[in-house]
Amino acid sequence: MLRDRLDAGPLTVLITDAGQLLVDEPSDQYGLLLAVLGNLATGAPHPLRVVLDEAAPS
Repeated sequence: MLRDRLDAGPLTVLITDAGQLLVDEPSDQYGLLLAVLGNLATGAPHPLRVVLDEAAPS
């Protein structure tokens, strides 16, 4: 789906609560996610930007 979207133009993916991203998964899953996104960005005709956002503690 992301590859199809990147064919149309630049894409920014915003991940909110990034500290919780894959928290319940084995630690190697984070590296796998980064590898998949990196491979996607490398072969895409348009830029991919991934923003990891974490809300400031209140």
